[in-house]
Amino acid sequence: ILREQEALTDLDVYFARFMARLAGRLAPASAAEVEAGRSAVAALELAAALASRASSQGDVCVNLRQW
Repeated sequence: ILREQEALTDLDVYFARFMARLAGRLAPASAAEVEAGRSAVAALELAAALASRASSQGDVCVNLRQW
């Protein structure tokens, strides 16, 4: 949704996917851990995209109230 609204660039999205892939290498073992891991990876992907966006705008922090 954020990409469709042009709030994120392609670089932000690709960086977020890269970070999610890295996190996926530390795959949990049980089914419950897999389900928890999915939501954690989704949160990581969003955080990485927002951090990339902030960095590209010269900021070192993400203003969470903005989102």
